[in-house]
Amino acid sequence: MVKKYRKPLKLNLKKGTLTRWIKEKYGAKAFTDRGTIKMEYLKKALRDAPTLTTKRKVQFAINARKWKKR
Repeated sequence: MVKKYRKPLKLNLKKGTLTRWIKEKYGAKAFTDRGTIKMEYLKKALRDAPTLTTKRKVQFAINARKWKKR
């Protein structure tokens, strides 16, 4: 039996696209003083993401935050 592999994840990660979308949707309250996106708003954005691409961008941002803590 031949094992099927998932296609690699391809994201169009243009710099600032997720930040711009979150700023439009939630405003300045979604950001810390340093300018990073608050985890609370990343989780909200994951629920409210209009497209699959945006969901993947948000999930990547959440995962990157976890990787940084390791």
